[in-house]
Amino acid sequence: MSDPTPPKPQILLEALRCQADLALAKLQSTTMSKNPSIKGASREEVIREFMRCFLPASYAIGHGEVFSADNERSRQVDVIIHDNMFSPVFRTGDGGILIPCEAVYGSAEVKTRLDRKGWQVALENIASVKRLERAPSDLIDILPNVRLQFSSSFTVTGPDQPSNPYLGIVVGLEGLSAETLTNDLNDRMSRGEGALLPDLIACVGSEHLIGRYNRRNDEAFRIGKATLGSAYDGFRAFHVGDFVLSSLHLGLNVLLSDIRLKNRDLASDWLDELLWIDKKSQIEALFAAAERAGVLSAEVAWDEMESEAQARGDHDIASKLRDLRGRGTVEHDGE
Repeated sequence: MSDPTPPKPQILLEALRCQADLALAKLQSTTMSKNPSIKGASREEVIREFMRCFLPASYAIGHGEVFSADNERSRQVDVIIHDNMFSPVFRTGDGGILIPCEAVYGSAEVKTRLDRKGWQVALENIASVKRLERAPSDLIDILPNVRLQFSSSFTVTGPDQPSNPYLGIVVGLEGLSAETLTNDLNDRMSRGEGALLPDLIACVGSEHLIGRYNRRNDEAFRIGKATLGSAYDGFRAFHVGDFVLSSLHLGLNVLLSDIRLKNRDLASDWLDELLWIDKKSQIEALFAAAERAGVLSAEVAWDEMESEAQARGDHDIASKLRDLRGRGTVEHDGE
C-alpha cells in the first residue's frame, strides 16, 4: 500500500517564511558596517520593510513621533504602524513622520542588542505611545472617519475595552534570554504596569516569540485578539525556531485586524484656530496703534491674551503683548 500524499504546505505561511528569510539575510548583511548608528538605522529599515511586505495598503509603516490632542508627544520610535487612508500625516525633513495618535495602530522598537539598558529603552518608548490619550472607539466606528448613526435610544453593547488599543512590539536581534524577558514582563504586570507593556516580543537570536496570554476555563492558553487591550493573565515565550519573524508577522496581522481606529474631530480645532487668528489680528492692530501713539488703553485683558498665546505656542504674539504691557497705560477718554 502506497504512502498517503503528504499535505501541501500552506501558501501564506510559506510566503511569510520566504520573506522572513530575506529579512534575516539583510539583517546579517548590516554587520559589515562598523558605525553603530548606521548599523542600527539599517536594521530598523529592514524590520520596517519586512512588516510592510504583507500588510494591506490601508496600513503604512514609518518612524518618528506621535502626538495627542492635549499636545503630549511620544518619544522618537523606530516603527509606527498607522492609517494610510483617512488620517493626516506630517512628513519631517529627516524622512520621519509626526502623526496624531488617533491615526496610530501601534509602534515597534528594534534593538540590535537587547541588553538590560536596551530593554528598558524599548519599554519606555513603547509606553510613551501607549499612554497618549485618545477617544475610545467601539463597534459602530466602522471606519476612522465614519461612525454609524442611530436614534438616541440606541445603545452600543460589546466589550468594555475600547476597540482602538495601541499595539506594541519589540524586536531584539540578540541579548537577554526569553526567560529573563518573560519574567521581567510578568513582574512588571504584577506591579500594575500591564497596560503600558508591549504585546509581542520577537527574540531573533534565541528564536522565541513572547506574547500575552489568557487562560480559558479548560486551562488552555489563548493568545491574540482575546488579549489585546484587555485584561490578561501574563506573558509566555514560544520557541519557534527559524520562524520567529514569520510568526511575528502572522501575529501582527491577527492583532491589527481587531483594531478599529477613530479619527479626531477636527471641527472644533478649526473653529478654535479661526477665532485665535481673529484675535491675533486684533492684537496686531492694538500693537500698531500703540506704535503710532506711544500709549495704550487701560482696558485690555493682558493676562487672558498672554496666557492664550502661551498655551497655543504663539511666542511672537506673547512677546508683543509683554512689550506692550511694559509701555504703561493712559487714562480713559474723558477722564
